Amino acid sequence: MKLVYIFFGAVLMTSLWSCEKVIQVELNEEDSQLAIEAPLYAGTNTFRVTLTATNSYFEASLPNGVNGAAITLSDDQGSSQMLTAVGNGQYEAIVTAVPGRVYDLQVVLAGVTYTAQSRLLDVVTLDQLEAEYQPATGPIPEGYFLYNRFNDPANEENFYRFKHWVNDTLQNEGLDLIVFDDAFFDGNYVRLPLANQFFDLGDTVQVEMIHFDKPAYEFFNSMADIVSNDQSPNGGSAAPGNPISNWNNNALGYFVAMSSDTLEVVIQ
Repeated sequence: MKLVYIFFGAVLMTSLWSCEKVIQVELNEEDSQLAIEAPLYAGTNTFRVTLTATNSYFEASLPNGVNGAAITLSDDQGSSQMLTAVGNGQYEAIVTAVPGRVYDLQVVLAGVTYTAQSRLLDVVTLDQLEAEYQPATGPIPEGYFLYNRFNDPANEENFYRFKHWVNDTLQNEGLDLIVFDDAFFDGNYVRLPLANQFFDLGDTVQVEMIHFDKPAYEFFNSMADIVSNDQSPNGGSAAPGNPISNWNNNALGYFVAMSSDTLEVVIQ
């Protein structure tokens, strides 16, 4: 599923997921709007920022990459670096992101400055993936359910996302967008199910548990609400809004600093 932003009469589809959402709603033509996608992982990685512009809702083409921006990443320790344009609305830099630091991203485009901030949290270790056989029940076939075990840090709000691959294929249907907070298990050793999927004997399952701050959670949680509404028994009859963005100046998208841990298991 492609991530769909609705902005009064404009639509932007990005490449976070791989199927399209059909929305029945009357819309007017509107000016395009900037969308900025900027995932920053802990450690030394290529930090890639993607700028696109919304199309008219009535245009069938994918959104255009936006070039000509000046992009700077800085932190609360006084470090900063410019990203390099690589074409088609993408900008890159090799960045060493350090947990505990607060990162600010500034995008200057056509005289307008867009800013967003995200705190990079420590890695929360994913201790174990535990497969448990579930017999067939009514219309539900037999299969293996997967549980994730980890120790949630105590006395602080924590926010997570699960991503998973089956036999090297990322599971990216709408209900695979799994985000949650620790409101009900703060400071506990947790056994959480990887929801919405059963697995077969011999499957190789890889799980990535992402730890991020509250603004990142609000973006992905609002996106999950939109996706869930679309896949509800009523078919998502109401037109959704946009995911909650942490950018100023009406920009869509997100800037997210995140740490993660990954485990793999063969179902046997």
